Amino acid sequence: MGQDKEQLNKLLDFIDSLAKTKGNEWFVEELRKRYGKNNNTVLKINNIERYLGLDFKIDTFPSIIDYSFIKDPMVFEQLTSDNREMLRYRYGVRSHTVDFYEFCRFAHLQAEMLLNYYYSINCRNDFLKAKQTILKFNPSAKISDDYPEIESIAYSYKLKAFISEKYPSLTPKKWFSNQGQFVYETLMNVKEIRNNQSHRGKVEEAESFIHQFEQYVKDSKLPWNDSKKDFDWGILNNNQDFKHLFDIEFSKKYQKFKWYLWIIHEPYEDVIRAIKKIIIFL
Repeated sequence: MGQDKEQLNKLLDFIDSLAKTKGNEWFVEELRKRYGKNNNTVLKINNIERYLGLDFKIDTFPSIIDYSFIKDPMVFEQLTSDNREMLRYRYGVRSHTVDFYEFCRFAHLQAEMLLNYYYSINCRNDFLKAKQTILKFNPSAKISDDYPEIESIAYSYKLKAFISEKYPSLTPKKWFSNQGQFVYETLMNVKEIRNNQSHRGKVEEAESFIHQFEQYVKDSKLPWNDSKKDFDWGILNNNQDFKHLFDIEFSKKYQKFKWYLWIIHEPYEDVIRAIKKIIIFL
């Protein structure tokens, strides 16, 4: 019996390699035809798909983000691949569970490649021209000439420059419009998730921090809006004592609070929408 099990495991491994090979999509479909409707068959196609981490619909369905405008075939293939992988984690067919962290990792890869593509195309792959363009819209960026490649420029500098160029604010002392602020905050949150994989699954830690922060704010008597889970900025900014207390005691913790709050809500659609708001300018 043990030998039979070993042979069957080898068979499953062989099926795995066949199904993942490009051009063998017909094989997955044939498995579906033969075993998909037979409830008494051990090799139910749904079980096979779960075991292999495959999703036939996602592999064949048009991408939710249209990258057909990308002229560079290698960039197009990579963006499309990352987008499909992002969706697999969105619907739980890659890791057998919905995974917001992995979803964000592949979303970040797309956003980063799109910005590199934009500056490469618009600056004709000229590092110095790209540097000048980025500094024009983000003067605080610190761009070294030691590694004269567009890809070597920090993602956050490129993102801030791109959004301030495409979504400029009409209000003095602000970088972006409201739409631009949405794109910037969303994609920076995505970046932070990519950089903080150690926080994976620590929902209890996030919820505890959120509760403690809110209680700390209320104890301090700073103006707080429970329904919005945010400070009442109109009152706070017009009171020097409140403003001083916020700057000293709450400023850094507030950023962490907002990030945790964002993670708990798992805003999948906002992430996709933010990426699309970059694409419309490419």
